[in-house]
Amino acid sequence: MDIALVYFSQTGNTLKTAEAMAAALREKRHGVRILDMRKTAPTAIQNCDVLGIGTPCFESHAPEPFKAWLRTMPPLYGKPSF
Repeated sequence: MDIALVYFSQTGNTLKTAEAMAAALREKRHGVRILDMRKTAPTAIQNCDVLGIGTPCFESHAPEPFKAWLRTMPPLYGKPSF
């Protein structure tokens, strides 16, 4: 299974979480791509089987740069995500 983990990390903590998740998923023989939102076009996630998104949370909200990135994503109808 091809899993894309897209993250936004200002201090490195969210990246560490993505790396830990990727390691656990790779042990189960899944293909995992860790993608920095700032360097990834939203269309890069179209072909993954599962999409994971990680971002810091400020007062129960994702940072505005990440929300703007999400608004440009292509439709992913029926794609499992977390």
